[in-house]
Amino acid sequence: EEKLNMPFENVLVGAGVLVLALVFFGFGAPLITNLVGFLFPVYASLYSIESGSDDERKKWLVYFLIYNVFATLESFCGGLLAYWVPLYFPMKLVLLVSCMIPEVNAGPIVFDAAIKPVFRMTEDKIDALLREADANAPKSE
Repeated sequence: EEKLNMPFENVLVGAGVLVLALVFFGFGAPLITNLVGFLFPVYASLYSIESGSDDERKKWLVYFLIYNVFATLESFCGGLLAYWVPLYFPMKLVLLVSCMIPEVNAGPIVFDAAIKPVFRMTEDKIDALLREADANAPKSE
């Protein structure tokens, strides 16, 4: 603050605008989006495990479910997802950040609207597959 001669909030907003512009114009978009979407949430998750409430731990669990849905889609689609969906990385970044910010807390909304219905639809099939795999697995003595 003292070296730059401006409030910390201004520096933070400026950095946010710079990151969003880089992602919007495609300069390192996958790397920047994944770093922003991973580094702070890992720290916040570790902190919530040590000293947070159950609600805080649930918030970060839901966040990482959402984050991993993106990671899984990207691993199956490769780089094509960014070409199929216009502005994919800026939208992903905005969604992930909106899930991080306590005042917005978009995680439960995304979870209830997108992840939970798919899970409910496939829950019985997944449970049956897991039971079958457990029954067919070699037993240790």
